[in-house]
Amino acid sequence: MADIDFKAGGSVILRVKRAGGIYQRIVFRMVAEPSPGGAYKLLDTDRQIPINELALVANEYGLPVRANGISVFPEGKTSKDFMI
Repeated sequence: MADIDFKAGGSVILRVKRAGGIYQRIVFRMVAEPSPGGAYKLLDTDRQIPINELALVANEYGLPVRANGISVFPEGKTSKDFMI
């Protein structure tokens, strides 16, 4: 898992590997997402990111991420692992 430095206001800038091997810095904000089992934390962005690239980000940083309204969890993890 990579180190994450949070900025004021609960946001973080992550390096995301995009198609073609190019890295892009994208701002994610930490949000609490309600679920039937209780709220859990995830990183959210308004940017357009394909689901396969979201999966790479989730696995690299070990946190759930959401873009385009789609949430992706690291392999072997569920929302219960990130309960607040």
